[in-house]
Amino acid sequence: MKIQKIIARVLLSFVLISIGFALGRETARRSMKPDKTTSAVTKETAQGDKVVVYYLYGPIRCVTCNKIEATAKEVVETTFTKELAEGRLEWKTGSFL
Repeated sequence: MKIQKIIARVLLSFVLISIGFALGRETARRSMKPDKTTSAVTKETAQGDKVVVYYLYGPIRCVTCNKIEATAKEVVETTFTKELAEGRLEWKTGSFL
């Protein structure tokens, strides 16, 4: 009987701590201001004269995230060299939070 109470309290503590972390993360996410350059539609994109390729990332960036960004940028730069040079394509990065 005593073991069951201990296990119940440990599990309850785990759940409460998890909820606390989730609320803290959500509060931090909501307090961050969005990057205006990534959320604003430019005149060129509204008219269809330019395509903007956005790479958006969160507040925490791991090694894999950085590698994905580098690979995506490399693909855009090698595949669309002409469009980038002509200004018809643009590469932008920024945080989505």
